Amino acid sequence: SPESPIFTKGKVLFGFDKSKKAINKANQAIVCEGQIDLITAVEFGVKNIVAPLGTAFGDAHARMLKQHASEVVLCFDADNAGYTAAEKTYNLLSPLGMVVRVASLPKGEDPDSLIRKQGVEHFQKLIDEAQDFLDFQINRKKASSGGDLRNQVMLAEQTAATIAMNPSPAARDLMIRAHSVQLSVTEDAMRRMVNGYVKRQQK
Repeated sequence: SPESPIFTKGKVLFGFDKSKKAINKANQAIVCEGQIDLITAVEFGVKNIVAPLGTAFGDAHARMLKQHASEVVLCFDADNAGYTAAEKTYNLLSPLGMVVRVASLPKGEDPDSLIRKQGVEHFQKLIDEAQDFLDFQINRKKASSGGDLRNQVMLAEQTAATIAMNPSPAARDLMIRAHSVQLSVTEDAMRRMVNGYVKRQQK
């Protein structure tokens, strides 16, 4: 449908009117890419799920979910476009203090095809086992880039910038402790990098 003064796609989450109560109850929202994915999931009993309405996930979507849940599970396609979408979505949700996890779908599958082939129980298992976004990001970057010093430094810097987006000092501290060893960086070095990015954001 065309946009109008009372209908803006960037301010609408598909299915939100039906899923709002389930999202509140679970304190968790599943975000998928496609409307068919959502329809199939709801048909098979997954109620706390939404999707952008033919546009990218935006600020208005993030604020809507923040009012009803503290955690979001991203359920995007397992390709470069899906990763990019997950990264952009995280960048909108994390500054609101939300926990963001990523469900790793098999390559070539989306929620609709996965549920129809392997059942909703398998889909729900992937949701339950979804990775913390930072673990997802670090593992993906390690797999796609070399292990030389330059790439290791770039990954540590990117992780520090990602951690710095969270407004909670306690959450940032926990993430620094959890991921510095994973990156072969001391906690002190990671904390200095994170604090540097926080100060830049404040400026």
